[in-house]
Amino acid sequence: MTPRVLLLHGEEAFLLAEESGRTLRAWREGLVSDFGFEALDASTVTMDRLRDAILQAPFLDPWRVVAVRGIATRKADGLAPALAEVPESTRVLLTVNGRLPAAGKLVKAVAGLGGGQVRELAPLKGRGLTEWVAQRTRDYSLPAAAGSE
Repeated sequence: MTPRVLLLHGEEAFLLAEESGRTLRAWREGLVSDFGFEALDASTVTMDRLRDAILQAPFLDPWRVVAVRGIATRKADGLAPALAEVPESTRVLLTVNGRLPAAGKLVKAVAGLGGGQVRELAPLKGRGLTEWVAQRTRDYSLPAAAGSE
């Protein structure tokens, strides 16, 4: 099931960028106009601005996509009240540059939503890195030997 609100956080910037890009491509696929997508600047977004973007009704599109990527960890909890009401017609992607505590306000707000999902993307090490390389090799239809060097 596609989450309506997705919070990605962690210390692996590459994985954050990759997962957020993949999610946005998938969510934007069904949009018929540019009006259905709104990217907010993480350095200037406020709780009120995020709430207004979330509550705006879709125009010409079956749903709206609201994205804020690159949120500073110190600013994350201040955005939590904006998620009090997320219409069924809106999908929200939030990425935080850094790890958030499980007891953080933003993590709790997203996890408490029906259709909310929180994912931490930690640095890849050991077996996790090996599995990631093998999966990428398969994703790009590369020879198996390409992932073992």
